Amino acid sequence: MGNRKIVGWEVGIAKTPNAYVGSQNVVFTCRISSFARDSSGDAAAANCSDPNDSSSILQIDIGNFDIKQINVSDTIRIYGFVMGAVRGKNAYGGDVTEALVSGMYINDLTSGYNSTR
Repeated sequence: MGNRKIVGWEVGIAKTPNAYVGSQNVVFTCRISSFARDSSGDAAAANCSDPNDSSSILQIDIGNFDIKQINVSDTIRIYGFVMGAVRGKNAYGGDVTEALVSGMYINDLTSGYNSTR
């Protein structure tokens, strides 16, 4: 993936995602907390939390991976690009803003599944 930058959650992708947009290739580990669904009800992204702080959440675009191989509570390693902050609605209809990372490679440390987009 070229110039990979291994980042920890303390660097702040979840807090300041727009600071990482551009040529930043990132690698990090997180735990799947839930799946975001598209308008047809299919899982299109994973909400992924810091393994040490479940209140720190990123959204990972995983639309091109075999979603049947990835489960809630799995620990995954993501190689990807930060897309910035995105706005949407939560399950209760409230507005939310989250950091979005486009996953280019996934390694599910729980199940052993791995794939390249």
